[in-house]
Amino acid sequence: MDIPLELDASIVRLVKQGFATSFIGFSVATVLYGISVLQVYLYYRNYAADRVMWKCVVALLFALDTVASIFAGHSLYTYFVLNFGKNPSEDLAIPWSFSTEKLLVSLVTFLAQCFYANAIWKVTVSKTITSSIIFLALVCLGLGIVTTVDIFTIKGVIDTLRFSIISGFVQGLAALNDLLIAAAMCYYLSHSRSGLPSTNQFVDTVILYTVSRGILTAMTQILFLTTNVALPGNTYWMPFHMCVGKLYVNSVLATLNVRRSFHQKSEPQFDTGPAFSFFHPEGAEQSRSEPHRSNNNLNSAIDSAGNPEEPKSSEKSDLKV
Repeated sequence: MDIPLELDASIVRLVKQGFATSFIGFSVATVLYGISVLQVYLYYRNYAADRVMWKCVVALLFALDTVASIFAGHSLYTYFVLNFGKNPSEDLAIPWSFSTEKLLVSLVTFLAQCFYANAIWKVTVSKTITSSIIFLALVCLGLGIVTTVDIFTIKGVIDTLRFSIISGFVQGLAALNDLLIAAAMCYYLSHSRSGLPSTNQFVDTVILYTVSRGILTAMTQILFLTTNVALPGNTYWMPFHMCVGKLYVNSVLATLNVRRSFHQKSEPQFDTGPAFSFFHPEGAEQSRSEPHRSNNNLNSAIDSAGNPEEPKSSEKSDLKV
């Protein structure tokens, strides 16, 4: 049966819109993936002495991000190539690879938020804050799994009110969790201030980085939510969906890779306390248990942990005498 002219024009418009938004989103996401590849290389090169747990976290995040990129590329190949020349209505069908990619993004979001929950726990030992972050992350993951299953099992579910509500909760709670993480880190970092200008400058730098990280991922989730709920029947949300997972991956990798820079900035002999511990998971326990320990001793302990066979400078000087 022939498709009415008005309906055919509407379908063509939606297909063209889907092509445009998915192409833009995939292009930006590919750039972000390239940045994450560089960050993974820098991490394994510069932090070979890190614990196996952190190396496994990086490997898992990078693997999930890589598979998600492959599935996103496959979905675009299905749209642009395999369905080329077919009935335009077939281009509105969601490929299995895109649905699976959505689940992988939910997993990446969950792992990234748990990473920051662990950082906050090691510094603050606050069960309330940490459990709240993990709870919100679990809720987002659970709802993400529900929406993925619905896409696989119910045809046309993406246009239903139920799906829009559940998706809105996923993005809204994820954004709330990002803001909670940033607020908690800034609150505890602000208590690291002292009367020394060098200490305050260091803490300000860490807070600025923390706020930037939290706002970037939260704003992406909010834009994802807004375009998804406020503009139903359109695909303007596609670029934000394709990019948000890679922003989380780059956020975690940047947090791990920036430690060397902050370590160098903290060389002057002052105590950075929690400010340093947030970005050095290996030394967090020490900083929390001995908050007034001099930064020089902390750096010496870190250097010794990374190079156990190298004698301390004081020992060398004693040998020379």
